[in-house]
Amino acid sequence: MSKLTSMKSVVLSIAFSSILSMKLMADEASRLSLALTAVHENQTELAIELLEKAFETSSSQEELYRIANILTEILPVNHSALEGHLLYLIQFLPHHLDYGRWLFRLGEVFEYREDFVRAEDWILRAQAHGVSVSTERMATLKWNRGNQRGALESFLSVATKSEDSPKLEELISSISRIWLELGRLEPSLWRKIQDSPHRKRIFEQVYRQFSEQLEAANPSIILSQIFEVDSYYQEYLIRMSRFQDFPEDPCFLFRQQLVRASSQVPIPRILDCAEGVEDLDSLLPYLEAHQVRGDESFIWAQAEVLQREGKALEAFKLALTAVGNNHPDFLKFVLSLFLKLSESERQESIESSPRDPWMFWMQQRSIPVVLDYLRAQDPELWQYFEDPAAPSTE
Repeated sequence: MSKLTSMKSVVLSIAFSSILSMKLMADEASRLSLALTAVHENQTELAIELLEKAFETSSSQEELYRIANILTEILPVNHSALEGHLLYLIQFLPHHLDYGRWLFRLGEVFEYREDFVRAEDWILRAQAHGVSVSTERMATLKWNRGNQRGALESFLSVATKSEDSPKLEELISSISRIWLELGRLEPSLWRKIQDSPHRKRIFEQVYRQFSEQLEAANPSIILSQIFEVDSYYQEYLIRMSRFQDFPEDPCFLFRQQLVRASSQVPIPRILDCAEGVEDLDSLLPYLEAHQVRGDESFIWAQAEVLQREGKALEAFKLALTAVGNNHPDFLKFVLSLFLKLSESERQESIESSPRDPWMFWMQQRSIPVVLDYLRAQDPELWQYFEDPAAPSTE
């Protein structure tokens, strides 16, 4: 900007300020003229002051209408005088070209005050008088006034017609948040979700919110509905192997029994949960499913779960079936189980378990304490086994 241009701007500003300084001495006509000049110069606060003074002193009905109309355009939605000017114009000028705009602005006033029922009423009336109101705006009003079902339908309708854009991301975010509020969807809404071209992204958004926060009222109810879609459920099983879901509660989906026990769940994920899960019964179906497939690491994990439940005998009998596990820690674990058994439980473990696992197990990694007990029970059978070094229980 040149010095001449800058000087010209300063001179004009000083001149305009000088004119405005005489506003209190001006008559009604000049006051209105100054107000319009202030509006043109974006001097909004000054324009409002001049217009309100002009409105108070004017005796011309036509001028009052004009002043009020200008004020409805420049007053902020939180201004105390806006509602009065709008109601004044709506009452006396029902056929004015700006009638619909006045109705809409009144709706905005009540929306700002969080009186969403009255806000929706005025905005619907504005819409009936030709004001264009977006579906998203009406959906937000429905949502705010507690009509989540209507809001969800409206957002889905708009999202179906939308392509990739920041607007679509906002719509999907709104859809997922409403879904979290509603819980399990009724069949008609559920069908609309499944029919949406953005179904997968909606599922991902809902799932991500659960995974990161777990703050929804009924997460298991909603996720169980999502997992009814088999293609998404199968994708989820792949995601499980990454160990990124539900960092605050990695066993959440097992505990809620949202994962099908028959599924090929990643082994490390279940073993990780078996180490710290408190609700042990919820994990047993997954451990048992892998036990059937002969996975000895799962037998070990399940035996530990049973032990924590106070079922040492069941844990010991199960551990005997892990005939291929030679891990030193497993040996210590089995010994600790045996030492916890009462005499009657030890007898039961021998009588109720097949002899072959016992013999194989002792041949591979016999434990002196256990072997001594077996010799006492059946010297002829067990006298030929050698005494190995005792495993440490520390």
